Order: sequence, then structure tokens, then C-alpha cells
Amino acid sequence: MLKKILLLSILFVSMYAKELSYGLGVGFISTPAYIGSNKQNNRFLPFPYIDYKGKYFNINRDKIYNQFYDKNRLQMEVSIRGMLPSKSEDTAREGMPNLDTILEFGPMLTYNLREVDNSKLSLLLPLRAAFSLGSDSMFEYQGALASLDLQYKDRIFSEYNFIITSGLGFNDKKINDYYYEVQSQYVTSSREQYSSKSGYSGFHTSLALTKKDDKFWYGGFIKHYYLDGAVFEKSPLVETKNSLFYGLAFSYLF
Repeated sequence: MLKKILLLSILFVSMYAKELSYGLGVGFISTPAYIGSNKQNNRFLPFPYIDYKGKYFNINRDKIYNQFYDKNRLQMEVSIRGMLPSKSEDTAREGMPNLDTILEFGPMLTYNLREVDNSKLSLLLPLRAAFSLGSDSMFEYQGALASLDLQYKDRIFSEYNFIITSGLGFNDKKINDYYYEVQSQYVTSSREQYSSKSGYSGFHTSLALTKKDDKFWYGGFIKHYYLDGAVFEKSPLVETKNSLFYGLAFSYLF
């Protein structure tokens, strides 16, 4: 069934595509069980690649976009992000419900501060709604997230795309409680009851390097979160103020 859906999706997209590049490969990713956890999860996953330019919208690895609004230096896009599922076993959440896959999507304002040749400096203002994808609830709203980011893009050594992004995160109470709340039934001798609030969620910096040729797409990234001063910092589920995500992937292009 999944293969049929994938094939039908590719067929539908290709019918309306001005430009379409797609492929399939494998990736390695290392993530904390959740931001603030000491446990690191390592996974090898299938890695699909798609770069679609159509009449009404465009798709790449991390966003769906078109000219919703494009005037001078200001653009409006739709961005997508997510978090992989994580079991509570062997974490500070031991005995609590496992964390589902989280899908985040929403509008993003981009203001181009400076653009010279292949380099671009931009201010990003994404606002995303978060939904959990689990066995009990297929698509349940879990809160909202926003950030204020500064992003620099450049092309180095003639063939590599380099991106560095740094910014401040802000979450509402609902998404903070999804990760960091401790309800009374989950209180233990080392885990007190806790409820969070809306506000600052930490500082983040990411680096990414990608390359694409006629047959392959290659990429790698590293992202660091620093939670000092975050509104949920005092949660007993926060074991560290530093969380690291990193990964490598490649796709064969059809």
C-alpha cells in the first residue's frame, strides 16, 4: 500500500512539474531522545530526495514554497520540520509515555538582508504548529513553536552549498508540557511534579553542507541547542543544557 501511494504521488507531482528531480538513498542521524535528554539515539533511515518546481508550488527537502508573497526583499513560504519518535526507557522519562513522531509546519517570513553572487544573508521568522503522529492519535495538535533566525548561505569550492543558521526559539506552554511536564501519577523520588509555561526555548545553531551532481545528492548537518534560560530549564526531565543533532545522507537520483 505504501509503495502504491508513493508511486501515485510521484505520478501526480510529475504531471504538473515544470522541473522534477527525485531519488532515494540512506541516511544516518543521531538525535537526543528529546532536547535536554542525556540519551542519544542513532538511526539509519531511508532518505528520499525531492526537488519539485511546479506551477502552483515548489517542494524541497525542508519546505513547501511558492510566491505566496514576494515583494522586494520579503518572501512568505511554508516550512516543515519534525522530531523522530523516542522511547522513554533509559531516559529521565522512564515510566512515562513514549514520545511520538512530531510533524511541524507553518508559515515562514524571509527577509533578505544582503545578496551578492552566490551568498545570501537572511532573517527568518518561522511559526509552526506541531502535531503528533502516533498509534493512539494519528494527528493530534501539540502546540506551537516560533523562532527568530539569522541565516547565511554560500556556494563554496564551486560545487558545495553551505548554510549556517543561528537563532532564538520560543514555544507555547502546550508543546513545552508535551516534552517536559511531569504529572502527579509520574512523580518519583527523583522526579517531582512539574508544569511549564510559554516563552523562550533556547538558542540554536546549525551547519549544513550539501552537493548535487548528475547522479547523486550528498549532505551532512550538525545542530546544537543551548537551553540556558529556557522556560522549562527547571523541569526534572532536563538533564543537560546542551543537545546535539547530526547526520549524513546520500540519494541516488533517478
